Amino acid sequence: MSKLTKWSKTIDENSLTLLLRYVGEFGALASLISLETGDYPLPRSDIDAVWQLRMHGAVYGIALAYCCDDLGDPVSLGNRPIFSEDYKSLLATDKCTVWACDLNSASYETLMWNIGEFGFRALAQNKNRYAIPKFPEYPAHDWSMRISLFNIVRIFETCIQKLYK
Repeated sequence: MSKLTKWSKTIDENSLTLLLRYVGEFGALASLISLETGDYPLPRSDIDAVWQLRMHGAVYGIALAYCCDDLGDPVSLGNRPIFSEDYKSLLATDKCTVWACDLNSASYETLMWNIGEFGFRALAQNKNRYAIPKFPEYPAHDWSMRISLFNIVRIFETCIQKLYK
């Protein structure tokens, strides 16, 4: 298990549902922008700042997970469903989580890795506040995308605190 996915072992069902909801909110906006522009929204980054490039790559991975693009390695993780039928039924009741019903183990592991990558970098860059990227090219969606990412980091931080207590 990667250090970037170990945090996900401490997540409870309510927090996971919220996390998937915020991924869905962010992913829906990123997909809308992709349909309009042909590209997923990426924040501006300093090409020499490796932490920014990795953080923004993780944001891109989170957006792709929503689109159900299979980002994982199906050979190593398999293509089996990750959630129970009862939990899938719960996810199907919310338009912001229905996308996650059919996540397979490979896609889920990749999503958790991207959230870990993003979360660690968001927490490490600023001691007082989370380092959440801005999307100035998309002023109509900037605030909504940023608040979704902020809430993803809040849930991630709670899981990290549980892990290291």
